[in-house]
Amino acid sequence: RISRSIDLGQPWAQNKSTGTTLGTIMKLPLGKLKLEAGLFRSTRDDPLSFADLELGTERDGRVANRIVIADDDNGSGSTSGEARLTRVWQDGGLRHSLIAALRGRSQSRAFGGQQRVLLGSSRADARDDRPEPGLTFGANNQSKVRQFTYSLGYALQWNGRGSLSLAVQKSDYRKDTSFADPLLAKTVSRDQPFLFSANGSVNILAGLTAYAGYVRGLEESAVAPDIATNRDEAPPAIRTNQKDAGLRYAITPKLSLIAGVFEVRKPYFNIDSTRRFRQLGSVSNRGIEISLTGSIVPGLTVVAGTLLLDPKISGPEVIAGAIQERPVGSFRRRSIANLDWKPKGQEAWSFDLAFESYSSETGNSQNDFVAPPRETIGIGTRFRFKLGNTKLLLRGQVTNVFNAYGWRVSSSGGFTYALPRTATINLAADF
Repeated sequence: RISRSIDLGQPWAQNKSTGTTLGTIMKLPLGKLKLEAGLFRSTRDDPLSFADLELGTERDGRVANRIVIADDDNGSGSTSGEARLTRVWQDGGLRHSLIAALRGRSQSRAFGGQQRVLLGSSRADARDDRPEPGLTFGANNQSKVRQFTYSLGYALQWNGRGSLSLAVQKSDYRKDTSFADPLLAKTVSRDQPFLFSANGSVNILAGLTAYAGYVRGLEESAVAPDIATNRDEAPPAIRTNQKDAGLRYAITPKLSLIAGVFEVRKPYFNIDSTRRFRQLGSVSNRGIEISLTGSIVPGLTVVAGTLLLDPKISGPEVIAGAIQERPVGSFRRRSIANLDWKPKGQEAWSFDLAFESYSSETGNSQNDFVAPPRETIGIGTRFRFKLGNTKLLLRGQVTNVFNAYGWRVSSSGGFTYALPRTATINLAADF
């Protein structure tokens, strides 16, 4: 346990970054058709960034090896868009929808060229300032992603009976990565999968609905973490499969209870014994989720749920004993509850209470070290008022009211303490 009120970073290791996101959305009726389209641009510029790593930390605060990774002139830019054409028609108690869509994106990233500053032994529980070193950065690596996806979907709503939706997609994905190191060859990754999804629901009894679904998808993998020797490198897109089923019960017209089971399968990427970020196998996330949402009584709203998870890795690395079957940073249970109360007869004030609880988290790849369970409680209030014709919202919030101490574990094995009791006040205006 260390003090959470001390900045332990090096005074010269200050991060600088700028991010922008902008876009436009259009909706246009075309007779019996409706055209919807969006175009977006997002950029991030990191002229200087640092990662301060304390490796080999002991219980008494000693650190065997402290490394600061310095990076400059990194950044990324992404342009993405979608156009969707929808036709809806009614046939008695049946409502049909036919949707054709085109999606595209182009992304470029600059990464690498970092310098590792070796500080040797240090402390995790006290400041240990070192002189600012001279930094010499290498050339950046470059990656470019281009993806187009064409899709066709059909949805059916049967009044009082159920629903069905089907969709098929054809995706064309390409990723090119060029390395500054002349000894590393340029890599090209391509994938042209057919992706599909099917979802349906059936009304069993009054207020009781059964649902099920299957989705096959394509998504970007996380980039290599700071501790990896190939830091910031992003693997090609990965294929995923998700199945889910459950029951939804309307306790009242404004309060619903949902209980479901699910399974998500995807390739598993993490750092190996040489600290290189790569695919180590496949991971299956099976679980149960239960949630209660809606209005309990007039003025009192609840959003609560529990997730029970059974994550397991499979593959040659597990068979060989290099890693165990539980992913680093995984947990078995997460529970949340949020209550919002607006006193009857007024519109200005509301009060909220938030509760969050985690089971223990897997702390390393050998599964013989865990971070203990943790719980936090937060309280807050909102006050709505007007200044002339301007609507304003004053928000006050205290998180971790009882100043509980705990550790969060990242998927790469890094430990970060949960933030201490924190009070914030925000003022928002709607012009």
